[in-house]
Amino acid sequence: MTWASRGLGGLALGVSALGLALGCGGGQPPATPSGVPPSSLLVASAPEGFSAHHLGAPYDANFELLPGKAGRTLFPKGALRKSVQNRLTTEFVEAGDREHFAAHASAWHLARAHASVDGDSTYVSRRLVQVADVLELDETSGARGAPDDAVYYPSKVYLGWSYEVVCQVNKTALGAGFEAHLLVAKGGVEAFSREQEARCQSLGLGVTFDSKKAVFASTLDQVDARFQTGSPVPVLVEWRRIPGRTGHEDPAPRSGCAGTSGCDRCEAWEFAQLSWTIPARDQHGAMWDVDDSPPDVQVTLRGPGGIAVGSPEVQTYAFDWMFDQPLRLATGAKITLVATDRDVAQHDPVASLESPPLPAFLSDSTWQLAGGQVALRGRCVAPE
Repeated sequence: MTWASRGLGGLALGVSALGLALGCGGGQPPATPSGVPPSSLLVASAPEGFSAHHLGAPYDANFELLPGKAGRTLFPKGALRKSVQNRLTTEFVEAGDREHFAAHASAWHLARAHASVDGDSTYVSRRLVQVADVLELDETSGARGAPDDAVYYPSKVYLGWSYEVVCQVNKTALGAGFEAHLLVAKGGVEAFSREQEARCQSLGLGVTFDSKKAVFASTLDQVDARFQTGSPVPVLVEWRRIPGRTGHEDPAPRSGCAGTSGCDRCEAWEFAQLSWTIPARDQHGAMWDVDDSPPDVQVTLRGPGGIAVGSPEVQTYAFDWMFDQPLRLATGAKITLVATDRDVAQHDPVASLESPPLPAFLSDSTWQLAGGQVALRGRCVAPE
């Protein structure tokens, strides 16, 4: 059975209205019930092995079920209520803090020992969900005492079918236009990964798909042709935090040190120096000059808005350039470096490279390019 035969084609809504083409807005996660503090509830993709049997069971700070008898439901008399939905949503999701990362880690196949949202990385997902039914735990019948290690319990599970593309990206990439690029990626997951310098994977729950381009389909017919669905399975889980328990809340950033780990994001940098270790031979293995002397290097930096600065010509392998005026760049900006060996007869290219987006956090306020061969040193100037 296909997506359209489950009622999608009969919704009488165009793809652009639904957001299904992933080139426009899309649905929102289920609303927070009234009276529940937002911090005590979050929605995440269903972890591996999850079923309705786990509703009300205690989970630890890493959203892992407590073992043995400790993992019994906190609501022994709690019944389950079922509601029929038949609802389609498409969502852009960011697991930008440690709590949301932990909630998604199992579903997104992320090993906590090797992945995190500390430093410059974050995880985003473009999720397409068809919800058939919702099972909700009745919590009015009273609860038993929670074990010491218990932090969360699942209160609601959404049954249906889902497909999502999960990407590890640099936090600085999440500026204007990123979500739009993810929505309308033309060449599928691999092309988007290359363009955005991201690491992406495709995940499906309750579906099989014959193309990694499926989530980027531009029409409902394309989605219908690329998906085959089976019985509805858990696709989303609503989690509640047990009162008084602490999960992976991020500490408040320190002030006065923007741009360094544990502090506020830096929104703009000023660079005053460029250092570069130039290879002893050119890219073909030849001498730079006939007398085997160092190249006569001249460097030009170009940035957004027509920014262009040029260095003096220096004969050296250890290039070190102090700018006449600091080079100011907004976080997320890219620059192009062009270096030339200037000779009397002809000028030979030394290097031409385009940087990745300027991060919001830099170790020692140094932006390293080309595997560390090029270093731009400066300071964060916004916030001051």
